Amino acid sequence: MSSDQLQSNHDDALARYLDELLNADGDADGTTEKEHEPGVLLPCGHVSPEDERYYVCDVGGVGAAIPATRVSAEPAFEGTLAGKDGETVRTLAFPSGSVLPVIDLAALVLPPSAPAIKPPLAERLGTLSVLDQGQWALASAGESRLELLDLDKVVWRGEQGSRPWLAGTLVDSRLVLLDLDALVAMLP
Repeated sequence: MSSDQLQSNHDDALARYLDELLNADGDADGTTEKEHEPGVLLPCGHVSPEDERYYVCDVGGVGAAIPATRVSAEPAFEGTLAGKDGETVRTLAFPSGSVLPVIDLAALVLPPSAPAIKPPLAERLGTLSVLDQGQWALASAGESRLELLDLDKVVWRGEQGSRPWLAGTLVDSRLVLLDLDALVAMLP
């Protein structure tokens, strides 16, 4: 099999994975949450008409949406990453001596064979979104953008699924909404 055929097969497999992630009516156990009214507490945080702004980061062809109310800053990357490449949770050590737990969004969202996670995180890190008053951060490859999302079109997920970090999806926009509280639970 030629390298072009291998790349095509890999691209097809990645496209099927992303379609499954975005288009599933529920998680592996078949659960889907009912629609929520604005202003109720959701898995991804408190959402009201004023809080429908999200920072969206590109993660290998899928957008990952982070509630803007939880983002404290997006500083330039500086420091040293501890831990092994490919691990979802890493630690960023700043020159000042302080440390920050960091979740690699590509390692979280994409399958291990995805080309987007092959380079080391330090080489592909474009945006560091610091959350919850500097308690932790999310790392992604490109710059994030602030978007107003139509939450009426979100397919909200149940808490029993195989991806607890997945709060919901916007299929038409190829977006996954992140459950930040579930991500915090992954931190050491």
